[in-house]
Parts: sequence; structure tokens; C-alpha cells
Amino acid sequence: MYSLPSVPDELNGRDNILHLNWSRPACGLCGAQGKLCRLKNNTDRIETECYDKPKSNEGIIKKIVAAVTTVGSAILLLIVFAFYRRSHQILEVISETD
Repeated sequence: MYSLPSVPDELNGRDNILHLNWSRPACGLCGAQGKLCRLKNNTDRIETECYDKPKSNEGIIKKIVAAVTTVGSAILLLIVFAFYRRSHQILEVISETD
């Protein structure tokens, strides 16, 4: 139906990754500011705008893991203490009956 050539070898780098370069839109300023670049909406021209990178959930995940670990350790410690106390009471009752 269609006869399309494959991607020319000049566009592929040695690492088999397709590299594309263009003069417009220029997003270099966004990258220099540590931001990301996107095409503006509702425009009839090719214009770009910079926007902040989305916040990572990594900090929240670390806090949740720390909270779960702390609470879990406290519960485990209470369970161990309860078993120790119960076994100690049982041993006292056994030693009193002897």
C-alpha cells in the first residue's frame, strides 16, 4: 500500500537511540532553570512554555515507611512483653503449687 523507507542511518546514534534536534521550539532556557518544557495550549503558533517538574512522592513514601516501621516495632515489642509477662505468671503459679 505505502512504500516508506526505514529511518536513515544518519539519524541513529551509535547507541541505537534515535536522536532528534530542531531549532524551534527552543526549550534550552527551561532546562537551564531546572524546569520542563511543553507546547502552549490554545495557540495557532508553535510556542513553548516552561513548567515546574512534578513533585516526587519519594519523600512521602519514606515517611510512610518510617511510620509503619515505628508503629510495627512498638506493637511487636508490646506483644513480646505481654508473652513474657504471661509466661512469667504461669511459671510463678507452677512454682507455688509445687
